[in-house]
Amino acid sequence: MKLQKKIKIFSFIVITVLTVGFSACYKPVYYNGKEPVLSFSVDTILFDTVFSTVGSATKTLKVYNSLDKTVLLKSVYLAKGQNSKFRLNVDGIAGKEIDMVEIAPHDSIYVFAEVTIDPSQPLSASPFVVEDDLVFDMNGVEQRVKMHAWGQDANYLTGKSKGKVFITTCDMGTMVWDDPKPYVIYGTLLIDSCTVRIPEGTRIHVHGGFAKSESGVEYNDGQIYVLEHGKLQVEGSFEKPVIFATDRLEHKYDDISGLWSGIYILAGSKGNKIQHAVLKNANIGVYVDSLAELNISYSKILHNITAGIYARHAKVEATNCLITDSGAYGVILSYGGEYTFKFCTIAKYSGESSAVVLGNHHCLDVFCQTDLIHPVKAEFYNTIIHGSNEDEILFDNGCWPDYCNNAENFQYSFTNCLFVVKDLIGPKYYPDFFDYTQDCLNGAGENPLFIDPDKYDLRPDSLSIVRDKGIPLMGIEYDLKGNLRDGDPDLGCFEYRQE
Repeated sequence: MKLQKKIKIFSFIVITVLTVGFSACYKPVYYNGKEPVLSFSVDTILFDTVFSTVGSATKTLKVYNSLDKTVLLKSVYLAKGQNSKFRLNVDGIAGKEIDMVEIAPHDSIYVFAEVTIDPSQPLSASPFVVEDDLVFDMNGVEQRVKMHAWGQDANYLTGKSKGKVFITTCDMGTMVWDDPKPYVIYGTLLIDSCTVRIPEGTRIHVHGGFAKSESGVEYNDGQIYVLEHGKLQVEGSFEKPVIFATDRLEHKYDDISGLWSGIYILAGSKGNKIQHAVLKNANIGVYVDSLAELNISYSKILHNITAGIYARHAKVEATNCLITDSGAYGVILSYGGEYTFKFCTIAKYSGESSAVVLGNHHCLDVFCQTDLIHPVKAEFYNTIIHGSNEDEILFDNGCWPDYCNNAENFQYSFTNCLFVVKDLIGPKYYPDFFDYTQDCLNGAGENPLFIDPDKYDLRPDSLSIVRDKGIPLMGIEYDLKGNLRDGDPDLGCFEYRQE
């Protein structure tokens, strides 16, 4: 018995020594491919606490290697580096960047992410939405996990998930956004069966950027949709306008376009009103769809990438509005509708597109062999349409030249306006254009017009040719800044005042 026991002990020692020896000699086989092979427990690390005092939070991410080989990560780091609001701990090692991280075959590691927020800091230091990317660099291939936190105390209307849709409804009643804290829209907000009333001084900040739908379609996030049974009532004032803008409030983003998608008033929505507002930094300032209605007045629509106003077979009345610095067009009026512009300034000084497009048709195929016509009627009073092109008005007339009733289906008039046209009035296009105008100016020539278009200061210069060229219009006594108009008003949204 003693001999057998000694043999067992000896065998155990031999096996242990051999196992340790083999382990010491073992060298991992590394994956050296160029495909992204890591998988993650979540695709976004979301810190969903709204901080009203200084606070911090920690979230956990699990990173999986499903291969039969070891994965060697050159580095795991935060895209914003030392400027990031976030901190990392990767498999027990803390820092903003951790190098040479191994994940064994069919194994995983933990990443702990932490953020500390002080909402009392200015927005430039702690914006509404704090973002970064957690980057995994392996064999020159990067995989990223989004990181989002909330840095300011605000009303977060749509929850906190990028690309998600939130519906606000009040059973055909009225909802008032009158909280002194800003409102932040993250994702898509639908207004349905509800009138949303927004009093003076309210600020709405929309978080945009690329998002992906469940079907895989990518789009620009950050949208406000007013559905057929919804209604938007924006009630700003001269002293306290309502602001719709990006949530990026650092000054370098002041005049950047395309940072969110825009306001979309969808088909059939009636009674929408926007007065004393600023709409900026979007793809489209405001879009008005088929048979929808919008009355917009005393508002600035600027720094939008496609158009300030885009209306399609709709009804729009705009009064004392400034529409400028649009990447493509200032105003698009397409597929028919009824449109009236009074004392507006529509100015565009970049790109080859026209400031105003007026159309009455919709092509159903790429060659426009099948075309739908809807009559358009557009009237402009005391309005400036100016820019750097030789033609700042473009007609998109599906009735041209004569295959439908042109007079009935394409109606326009300009009364006491300044515009820029050249080729439009040529013999092949609309040589009778001026028959539909009254007391208008075609271009400014070498004469001064605005104080400083480069700085978006489109008030009349002291020598501007638009001074005293307008006619009084009933009910419009003040300009965009609240200055009283005289008996011979200036064209555009600003009445000249000596500073």
